[in-house]
Amino acid sequence: MPHLQAQGLRALYNESKTAYEAQDWDSFKNLNLEMLGIHPSHPTILYNTGIAYGKKGQQDSLIHYINKVLSWNAELDLADADLKAIDIDSSLTSQLSALKEKYSLKIEHGKDLLKLNGNYHFEDLVRIGDDFYLTDVLNKAIIKANTNSSDTTMVKRFSLSPLSLVADDDQKTVWFSLSAVLHSMQYVIEHQYKSHLVNLDIKTGEALSRITLPDSSIVGSIQLVNDKIYATSSKIPELYVVDVNQKQLERTYNIQEGFNLQGIAYDPKTERVFVADYIRGIFHAPISNLEDRTWVNTPNYLLKGLDGLQVIDSKTLVASQYNSRPKRILRIHLEYKGNNGTVELLENHIESSGEPTNLHIDSAGDVFYIPNSAWTMYSGDLKPEKPHPGDQTVRRIRLSDVKK
Repeated sequence: MPHLQAQGLRALYNESKTAYEAQDWDSFKNLNLEMLGIHPSHPTILYNTGIAYGKKGQQDSLIHYINKVLSWNAELDLADADLKAIDIDSSLTSQLSALKEKYSLKIEHGKDLLKLNGNYHFEDLVRIGDDFYLTDVLNKAIIKANTNSSDTTMVKRFSLSPLSLVADDDQKTVWFSLSAVLHSMQYVIEHQYKSHLVNLDIKTGEALSRITLPDSSIVGSIQLVNDKIYATSSKIPELYVVDVNQKQLERTYNIQEGFNLQGIAYDPKTERVFVADYIRGIFHAPISNLEDRTWVNTPNYLLKGLDGLQVIDSKTLVASQYNSRPKRILRIHLEYKGNNGTVELLENHIESSGEPTNLHIDSAGDVFYIPNSAWTMYSGDLKPEKPHPGDQTVRRIRLSDVKK
């Protein structure tokens, strides 16, 4: 979040505490709504907004905001003194408890496809024939894993960490992003926040070309469309368009209303680009005009912490949700114009010590993902000091078997 926005949020929060202590519920509500204009998915602010409406006797609005929090964190403690004071006849508690149970329900539509033994940290994957190609953040390498044998081989090692990748149209090369994200003995300060796109021959391991992206960028997701790579930066909310034939950056879009851009996907039928933002959710725009952005509204679900994003069809997306409780894979059904959507849980209570990240969809429409990407093994300053969470897994969801 930009510094000035964070300062404004802190000032408003302090004002809201004063209003709360004075039991000035109109001011408390309005200040929290103003804060949501700055940070639309902050769980504490959403919760306090619900309490403000509850104090004013508007229980439907209270349930709306608390539901949003529960959809992100089903472990929320409902034994709050403010909720108890509002819930005179215990009907509120029963409604919120039912929502908590709904978002805590174990849902499992996927199955483990590969167990990959070794000290890896896989972030993204693409399937080509019988092999997966995976970005290994820890070992700074592209790894090949065979679907039949689970054998792994190192295709190429680099001085920076590969993060996201996509197969070229000929299925003979992959494009992937490189960034300096880990602090280690090999970390060079001059590499900090430098990102590159690399084209790799998957048979020979030869790096065919490298394109340098702007400073202060960490590219976490890429899509290849008509000889152009569309790449999102999580360091600064920017979207890059790169001409792979000219091997140069064509244009940078500053997503001023964004915070932390993650997954990017493309729908060839409607020629729209979809982008996930860690704070705001999802926007889409015509590929011909990425300034014409529409943010998807999901009234009954908090689209926070989205990481991987893929298009199933023009009205359906699939996304991974990072740091939610429980860990999840979502299917998002869009209305006709894509302004509004509803959320379905494809996987809920993913049992892993890591986090689900990027997604891959093959030609059959199956979704593949890594449920235990090993970000939990690092210290706060991204040094690999904690115990490795274990073998990495590739999991598959056959969408044809999941009723809509």
